[in-house]
Amino acid sequence: MTEVPISEFSRIVSIARLGGEEETHEITATAEECLALSRRFDLQDLSGLTARVGLKRIKHGAQIRLVTGFDVDVVQNCVVSLEPVPAHITEDFIILFEPADSEAEQAPEESDGGEILIEDVENDAEPLFGEEIDIGECVAQYLSLSLPPYPRAPGIGGDLAHLEPLGDSDVTGDVTGDITGDITGDITEKNPFAVLKALKKGS
Repeated sequence: MTEVPISEFSRIVSIARLGGEEETHEITATAEECLALSRRFDLQDLSGLTARVGLKRIKHGAQIRLVTGFDVDVVQNCVVSLEPVPAHITEDFIILFEPADSEAEQAPEESDGGEILIEDVENDAEPLFGEEIDIGECVAQYLSLSLPPYPRAPGIGGDLAHLEPLGDSDVTGDVTGDITGDITGDITEKNPFAVLKALKKGS
């Protein structure tokens, strides 16, 4: 039997009783988790990772919407000189989840003002297995997408267009952990830039 790898920043939340009112979670990575994430993303250092995550059911309960913002300090290697390049990253993102066995089409949900919500028009929901979501792993994956692709130390110029963007293994290392509580991996196995496209469409 294959073991499911554990995320370096795992914060599993049950959605069994989640309703239409937003449920908020504030999460902070420990020093050990920051170190593990820095190794995963091939960084010189990572610290101060905090996130505020909101979860609620939308589309008459058919989907789960995750809305979050995170802050983190990272130190990368300069792509030219390998000198340390510090950066502070602040990002927000939205992910929609839908039960993997859900086939029923739901009518778009309306806001309090009667307007149809954008995220309900374009259904790019990720499959949800079970009754749990690993919100920490969600943050970790989007953090990897938010890292500057060509970090440069002060004074380093030149055209870097010839450089190849960081690939999956360079950015995320060995993908670990599942977004959902049960075995899935559907989100983690995607190319990070494909995931980013989907997340941006959800926002």
